[in-house]
Amino acid sequence: MAIWEFRMILVSGETVIDLFSETAPDGATVFRPVEGGSPFNMAIGCARLGAPTAFLWALSTDIFGKRFRAALEKSGLVLDWALETSRNSTLSFVDLSSGSPAYTFLDEGSAGRLFDPAEAPPIDDRATLLHVGSYVLGTEPVGARLEALVAREASRRLISLDINVRPSLVTDAETYKARLSHIVSLASIVKASDEDLAWLMPGRSPLEVAEGWIAGGAALAIVTLGAKGSLIVCREAVAERPTKATKIVDTVGAGDAFMAGILSGLERRGFLTRAALDGLSLSDITSLADEASTIAAIVCSRRGPDMPWKNEVPGL
Repeated sequence: MAIWEFRMILVSGETVIDLFSETAPDGATVFRPVEGGSPFNMAIGCARLGAPTAFLWALSTDIFGKRFRAALEKSGLVLDWALETSRNSTLSFVDLSSGSPAYTFLDEGSAGRLFDPAEAPPIDDRATLLHVGSYVLGTEPVGARLEALVAREASRRLISLDINVRPSLVTDAETYKARLSHIVSLASIVKASDEDLAWLMPGRSPLEVAEGWIAGGAALAIVTLGAKGSLIVCREAVAERPTKATKIVDTVGAGDAFMAGILSGLERRGFLTRAALDGLSLSDITSLADEASTIAAIVCSRRGPDMPWKNEVPGL
Protein backbone atom coordinates (compact mmCIF):
# COMPACT_ATOMS: atom_id res chain seq x y z
CA MET A 1 0.00 0.00 0.00
CA ALA A 2 1.37 3.43 -0.94
CA ILE A 3 2.56 5.67 1.88
CA TRP A 4 0.10 8.46 1.01
CA GLU A 5 -2.80 6.15 1.76
CA PHE A 6 -2.01 6.64 5.43
CA ARG A 7 -2.25 10.43 5.20
CA MET A 8 -5.75 11.06 3.92
CA ILE A 9 -8.03 13.98 4.65
CA LEU A 10 -11.45 12.44 5.30
CA VAL A 11 -14.36 14.82 4.69
CA SER A 12 -17.91 14.31 5.95
CA GLY A 13 -20.79 16.66 5.19
CA GLU A 14 -23.52 17.62 2.80
CA THR A 15 -23.86 17.21 -0.94
CA VAL A 16 -26.32 19.67 -2.49
CA ILE A 17 -27.52 20.19 -6.04
CA ASP A 18 -27.48 23.98 -6.45
CA LEU A 19 -30.08 25.13 -8.96
CA PHE A 20 -29.04 28.45 -10.50
CA SER A 21 -31.69 30.46 -12.31
CA GLU A 22 -30.87 31.53 -15.86
CA THR A 23 -32.75 33.05 -18.78
CA ALA A 24 -33.14 30.77 -21.77
CA PRO A 25 -32.86 32.11 -25.35
CA ASP A 26 -36.68 32.19 -25.55
CA GLY A 27 -36.87 34.33 -22.39
CA ALA A 28 -38.04 31.56 -20.07
CA THR A 29 -36.47 31.14 -16.62
CA VAL A 30 -34.64 27.83 -16.37
CA PHE A 31 -32.58 26.28 -13.59
CA ARG A 32 -29.09 24.89 -14.16
CA PRO A 33 -28.10 22.10 -11.71
CA VAL A 34 -24.55 22.20 -10.32
CA GLU A 35 -23.05 19.76 -7.84
CA GLY A 36 -22.27 21.57 -4.61
CA GLY A 37 -22.48 21.58 -0.84
CA SER A 38 -19.68 23.07 1.24
CA PRO A 39 -17.98 19.82 2.36
CA PHE A 40 -18.39 18.30 -1.11
CA ASN A 41 -16.78 21.38 -2.70
CA MET A 42 -14.01 21.38 -0.10
CA ALA A 43 -13.27 17.67 -0.63
CA ILE A 44 -13.14 18.14 -4.41
CA GLY A 45 -10.85 21.13 -3.90
CA CYS A 46 -8.42 19.26 -1.64
CA ALA A 47 -8.17 16.35 -4.06
CA ARG A 48 -7.67 18.55 -7.12
CA LEU A 49 -4.93 20.42 -5.25
CA GLY A 50 -3.06 17.15 -4.73
CA ALA A 51 -4.03 16.19 -1.18
CA PRO A 52 -5.12 12.55 -0.75
CA THR A 53 -8.79 12.91 0.17
CA ALA A 54 -11.70 10.61 0.97
CA PHE A 55 -15.44 11.26 1.36
CA LEU A 56 -17.73 9.93 4.09
CA TRP A 57 -21.38 10.50 3.23
CA ALA A 58 -24.54 8.94 1.78
CA LEU A 59 -24.91 9.39 -1.98
CA SER A 60 -28.32 8.91 -3.53
CA THR A 61 -28.87 6.51 -6.41
CA ASP A 62 -31.02 9.18 -8.09
CA ILE A 63 -29.77 11.07 -11.15
CA PHE A 64 -28.11 13.72 -9.00
CA GLY A 65 -26.41 11.25 -6.67
CA LYS A 66 -24.85 9.60 -9.71
CA ARG A 67 -23.49 13.00 -10.73
CA PHE A 68 -21.97 13.49 -7.27
CA ARG A 69 -20.29 10.09 -7.37
CA ALA A 70 -18.94 10.69 -10.87
CA ALA A 71 -17.54 14.10 -9.87
CA LEU A 72 -15.84 12.67 -6.78
CA GLU A 73 -14.32 9.83 -8.79
CA LYS A 74 -13.14 12.18 -11.54
CA SER A 75 -11.31 14.31 -8.98
CA GLY A 76 -9.60 11.24 -7.52
CA LEU A 77 -11.33 10.92 -4.15
CA VAL A 78 -11.33 7.66 -2.21
CA LEU A 79 -14.95 6.51 -1.73
CA ASP A 80 -14.40 3.60 0.66
CA TRP A 81 -16.68 5.34 3.19
CA ALA A 82 -19.35 6.57 0.77
CA LEU A 83 -22.72 4.84 1.12
CA GLU A 84 -25.51 4.37 -1.43
CA THR A 85 -29.15 5.09 -0.62
CA SER A 86 -32.40 5.37 -2.54
CA ARG A 87 -33.34 8.53 -0.64
CA ASN A 88 -33.32 11.69 -2.75
CA SER A 89 -30.45 14.14 -3.07
CA THR A 90 -30.73 17.55 -1.41
CA LEU A 91 -31.71 20.42 -3.73
CA SER A 92 -31.07 24.12 -3.25
CA PHE A 93 -32.31 27.07 -5.30
CA VAL A 94 -29.64 29.78 -5.39
CA ASP A 95 -30.41 33.49 -5.73
CA LEU A 96 -27.41 35.64 -6.73
CA SER A 97 -29.33 38.90 -7.25
CA SER A 98 -28.02 40.53 -4.05
CA GLY A 99 -24.35 39.76 -4.72
CA SER A 100 -24.01 37.16 -1.96
CA PRO A 101 -25.65 33.77 -2.55
CA ALA A 102 -29.03 33.18 -0.86
CA TYR A 103 -30.28 29.60 -0.63
CA THR A 104 -33.67 27.86 -0.43
CA PHE A 105 -33.27 24.19 0.48
CA LEU A 106 -35.35 21.07 -0.19
CA ASP A 107 -33.83 18.64 2.29
CA GLU A 108 -36.50 16.79 4.30
CA GLY A 109 -36.02 13.02 4.27
CA SER A 110 -32.98 13.32 2.02
CA ALA A 111 -29.96 11.06 1.73
CA GLY A 112 -27.93 13.55 3.74
CA ARG A 113 -30.48 14.45 6.40
CA LEU A 114 -30.83 10.78 7.38
CA PHE A 115 -27.16 9.82 6.91
CA ASP A 116 -25.76 7.67 9.73
CA PRO A 117 -21.94 7.33 9.90
CA ALA A 118 -22.42 4.13 11.89
CA GLU A 119 -23.55 2.45 8.66
CA ALA A 120 -20.22 3.20 6.95
CA PRO A 121 -17.08 1.06 7.37
CA PRO A 122 -14.99 1.99 10.44
CA ILE A 123 -12.51 4.81 9.87
CA ASP A 124 -9.02 3.33 9.79
CA ASP A 125 -5.53 4.75 10.18
CA ARG A 126 -5.37 6.04 6.61
CA ALA A 127 -7.31 9.13 7.76
CA THR A 128 -5.02 11.53 9.59
CA LEU A 129 -7.70 14.25 9.73
CA LEU A 130 -11.50 14.20 9.84
CA HIS A 131 -13.10 17.36 8.49
CA VAL A 132 -16.80 17.94 9.23
CA GLY A 133 -19.31 20.57 8.17
CA SER A 134 -21.38 22.39 7.53
CA TYR A 135 -25.06 23.42 7.66
CA VAL A 136 -26.11 19.80 8.38
CA LEU A 137 -24.74 20.25 11.91
CA GLY A 138 -27.86 22.35 12.53
CA THR A 139 -30.27 19.69 11.25
CA GLU A 140 -31.55 16.44 12.74
CA PRO A 141 -30.87 13.61 13.03
CA VAL A 142 -27.63 13.93 11.06
CA GLY A 143 -26.27 16.80 13.16
CA ALA A 144 -26.34 14.70 16.33
CA ARG A 145 -24.83 11.77 14.46
CA LEU A 146 -21.91 13.83 13.16
CA GLU A 147 -21.32 15.24 16.63
CA ALA A 148 -21.12 11.68 17.98
CA LEU A 149 -18.74 10.75 15.16
CA VAL A 150 -16.40 13.62 16.06
CA ALA A 151 -16.53 12.75 19.76
CA ARG A 152 -15.61 9.15 18.94
CA GLU A 153 -12.77 10.01 16.54
CA ALA A 154 -11.18 13.02 18.27
CA SER A 155 -8.73 10.88 20.25
CA ARG A 156 -7.66 9.00 17.10
CA ARG A 157 -7.06 11.73 14.53
CA LEU A 158 -7.12 15.50 13.97
CA ILE A 159 -10.53 17.18 13.74
CA SER A 160 -11.28 20.10 11.42
CA LEU A 161 -14.55 22.06 11.43
CA ASP A 162 -16.10 24.48 8.93
CA ILE A 163 -19.12 26.08 10.63
CA ASN A 164 -20.91 27.67 7.64
CA VAL A 165 -24.27 28.59 9.22
CA ARG A 166 -27.54 28.42 7.26
CA PRO A 167 -30.00 30.05 9.72
CA SER A 168 -33.11 29.07 7.73
CA LEU A 169 -32.34 25.39 8.37
CA VAL A 170 -31.69 25.68 12.10
CA THR A 171 -34.73 24.44 14.03
CA ASP A 172 -33.23 24.57 17.54
CA ALA A 173 -30.66 27.35 17.85
CA GLU A 174 -29.57 26.49 21.40
CA THR A 175 -28.95 22.83 20.59
CA TYR A 176 -27.08 23.84 17.46
CA LYS A 177 -24.86 26.34 19.27
CA ALA A 178 -24.11 23.79 21.99
CA ARG A 179 -23.19 21.23 19.33
CA LEU A 180 -20.83 23.64 17.61
CA SER A 181 -19.21 24.52 20.94
CA HIS A 182 -18.67 20.83 21.66
CA ILE A 183 -17.10 20.15 18.26
CA VAL A 184 -14.94 23.28 18.50
CA SER A 185 -13.63 22.00 21.86
CA LEU A 186 -12.47 18.79 20.10
CA ALA A 187 -11.11 20.40 16.93
CA SER A 188 -7.55 21.35 16.05
CA ILE A 189 -8.67 23.50 13.10
CA VAL A 190 -11.78 25.72 13.09
CA LYS A 191 -13.09 27.95 10.29
CA ALA A 192 -16.04 30.32 10.07
CA SER A 193 -17.01 33.41 8.11
CA ASP A 194 -17.69 36.80 9.62
CA GLU A 195 -21.36 36.27 8.69
CA ASP A 196 -21.39 33.00 10.66
CA LEU A 197 -19.98 34.77 13.71
CA ALA A 198 -22.47 37.64 13.45
CA TRP A 199 -25.27 35.07 13.80
CA LEU A 200 -23.59 32.84 16.38
CA MET A 201 -21.91 35.44 18.59
CA PRO A 202 -23.26 38.92 17.82
CA GLY A 203 -21.18 41.73 19.21
CA ARG A 204 -17.92 39.77 19.34
CA SER A 205 -15.10 40.59 16.94
CA PRO A 206 -13.63 37.91 14.68
CA LEU A 207 -10.28 38.27 16.43
CA GLU A 208 -11.86 37.81 19.85
CA VAL A 209 -13.66 34.67 18.70
CA ALA A 210 -10.60 33.21 16.94
CA GLU A 211 -8.37 33.81 19.93
CA GLY A 212 -11.01 32.20 22.11
CA TRP A 213 -10.92 29.07 19.95
CA ILE A 214 -7.14 28.93 20.34
CA ALA A 215 -7.39 29.40 24.11
CA GLY A 216 -9.95 26.59 24.16
CA GLY A 217 -7.59 24.11 22.54
CA ALA A 218 -7.59 24.66 18.78
CA ALA A 219 -4.24 25.05 17.03
CA LEU A 220 -5.47 27.01 14.00
CA ALA A 221 -8.46 29.38 13.75
CA ILE A 222 -9.62 30.93 10.47
CA VAL A 223 -12.24 33.59 9.81
CA THR A 224 -13.01 34.62 6.25
CA LEU A 225 -14.02 38.28 5.97
CA GLY A 226 -15.54 38.48 2.49
CA ALA A 227 -14.02 41.24 0.40
CA LYS A 228 -11.88 42.30 3.39
CA GLY A 229 -9.79 39.12 3.24
CA SER A 230 -9.13 36.68 6.04
CA LEU A 231 -7.97 36.38 9.62
CA ILE A 232 -5.83 33.39 10.57
CA VAL A 233 -4.63 32.74 14.12
CA CYS A 234 -2.30 30.11 15.54
CA ARG A 235 -0.71 29.71 18.97
CA GLU A 236 2.22 31.96 18.12
CA ALA A 237 0.82 34.58 15.74
CA VAL A 238 -2.07 36.46 14.15
CA ALA A 239 -2.23 37.34 10.45
CA GLU A 240 -4.76 39.46 8.57
CA ARG A 241 -4.49 38.93 4.84
CA PRO A 242 -6.21 40.66 1.90
CA THR A 243 -8.16 38.98 -0.88
CA LYS A 244 -6.47 38.49 -4.23
CA ALA A 245 -7.66 40.74 -7.02
CA THR A 246 -9.79 39.02 -9.64
CA LYS A 247 -12.73 39.64 -11.94
CA ILE A 248 -15.63 38.26 -9.91
CA VAL A 249 -18.24 36.17 -11.71
CA ASP A 250 -19.83 34.96 -8.48
CA THR A 251 -18.65 34.05 -4.98
CA VAL A 252 -20.31 30.63 -4.71
CA GLY A 253 -17.78 28.20 -3.22
CA ALA A 254 -15.18 30.85 -2.36
CA GLY A 255 -15.08 29.93 1.32
CA ASP A 256 -14.91 26.22 0.46
CA ALA A 257 -12.00 26.88 -1.89
CA PHE A 258 -10.24 28.87 0.83
CA MET A 259 -10.60 25.97 3.28
CA ALA A 260 -9.43 23.49 0.64
CA GLY A 261 -6.39 25.68 0.15
CA ILE A 262 -5.65 25.69 3.89
CA LEU A 263 -6.02 21.93 4.41
CA SER A 264 -4.23 20.91 1.22
CA GLY A 265 -1.49 23.42 2.02
CA LEU A 266 -1.05 21.95 5.50
CA GLU A 267 -0.94 18.44 4.03
CA ARG A 268 1.61 19.39 1.37
CA ARG A 269 3.87 21.00 3.98
CA GLY A 270 3.67 18.01 6.30
CA PHE A 271 1.79 19.98 8.98
CA LEU A 272 -1.12 17.60 9.58
CA THR A 273 0.03 16.46 13.00
CA ARG A 274 -0.89 18.12 16.27
CA ALA A 275 2.75 18.87 17.07
CA ALA A 276 3.27 20.55 13.69
CA LEU A 277 0.08 22.59 14.03
CA ASP A 278 1.12 23.75 17.49
CA GLY A 279 4.43 24.90 16.02
CA LEU A 280 2.98 27.04 13.21
CA SER A 281 4.68 30.43 12.82
CA LEU A 282 3.61 33.79 11.42
CA SER A 283 5.43 32.96 8.18
CA ASP A 284 3.60 29.63 7.95
CA ILE A 285 0.10 31.02 8.42
CA THR A 286 0.76 34.00 6.14
CA SER A 287 1.86 31.78 3.27
CA LEU A 288 -1.07 29.40 3.86
CA ALA A 289 -3.60 32.24 3.85
CA ASP A 290 -2.15 33.86 0.74
CA GLU A 291 -2.16 30.56 -1.11
CA ALA A 292 -5.75 29.90 -0.04
CA SER A 293 -6.76 33.40 -1.17
CA THR A 294 -5.31 32.74 -4.62
CA ILE A 295 -7.34 29.53 -4.85
CA ALA A 296 -10.53 31.29 -3.71
CA ALA A 297 -9.95 34.07 -6.26
CA ILE A 298 -9.80 31.49 -9.06
CA VAL A 299 -13.18 30.11 -7.99
CA CYS A 300 -14.66 33.63 -7.83
CA SER A 301 -13.57 34.18 -11.43
CA ARG A 302 -15.71 31.23 -12.55
CA ARG A 303 -19.39 30.44 -12.51
CA GLY A 304 -20.35 28.24 -9.57
CA PRO A 305 -18.10 26.29 -7.17
CA ASP A 306 -15.60 25.11 -9.80
CA MET A 307 -12.55 24.15 -7.72
CA PRO A 308 -9.19 24.56 -9.48
CA TRP A 309 -6.70 21.79 -10.20
CA LYS A 310 -3.17 22.07 -8.82
CA ASN A 311 -1.69 23.00 -12.20
CA GLU A 312 -4.04 25.99 -12.42
CA VAL A 313 -2.69 27.61 -9.23
CA PRO A 314 0.47 29.69 -9.65
CA GLY A 315 3.33 28.50 -7.45
CA LEU A 316 1.95 25.04 -6.60
